[in-house]
Amino acid sequence: MHPMADRRLRHVATAVAGYVRRAPGTHVYLLVLLVTTATVRSLDPALATQLLRRLSTNLTQMGQSAGRVLFLSAFLLDGSRWIVVALSFTVVYVPLERWVGTWRWLLIVTAGHVGATLVTTVGIWADVRSNRGGLALSSTIDVGVSYGVAAAVGFLTFAFTRHWIRGVYGAVVATYLGYEIVRFHTFTAAGHTAAGVIGASMYLLLGPAVTHRPRWTLPATMSMSSSSGPAPDMTR
Repeated sequence: MHPMADRRLRHVATAVAGYVRRAPGTHVYLLVLLVTTATVRSLDPALATQLLRRLSTNLTQMGQSAGRVLFLSAFLLDGSRWIVVALSFTVVYVPLERWVGTWRWLLIVTAGHVGATLVTTVGIWADVRSNRGGLALSSTIDVGVSYGVAAAVGFLTFAFTRHWIRGVYGAVVATYLGYEIVRFHTFTAAGHTAAGVIGASMYLLLGPAVTHRPRWTLPATMSMSSSSGPAPDMTR
């Protein structure tokens, strides 16, 4: 290899490694999702559907083993949305983790995932109990990362020092979440709103310990290089 090309390759590798090191939790999480997604997609479709249903945070599984499915459902994806997930991690999780640190990032994401799941579970239980919702809703596929992402989006409202920017950002997020509820009328849409509120509320707990602002841009070298539908499945 030409020495100039070799030096440039090492420079790029160093920049990429540095970028990953500044948000290790996000990239480990993304790698695990890649492995689990590839594994599930390698299975027979009927078997994959059965597996996802058993590992979902639906009413049936939450009633049988809530802790197990709350944990495992966060490491599974259903549908062909890998690129969207990778992009959302880059745009949302990376700046959040670099801002608050890995352990606070994990706490925010976990609170959003668990809290919003519990909110939707109670809503589904009440809906089924009142005979308004179909029994199919009790065993729907409900896996994914969108509740954690929504919580991170909510927390990032406070990343802006200028109040008017913070207000615009919050208004855009609230408008989108409201539109999602009105447009789709799903428990997943309601869960996204709950997760966003939980994430914003986490700032009351973690905000005093955060003294600097996140870096939103990619390294110079690299910079050159939930939608939910109205169907019964609640994939996020």
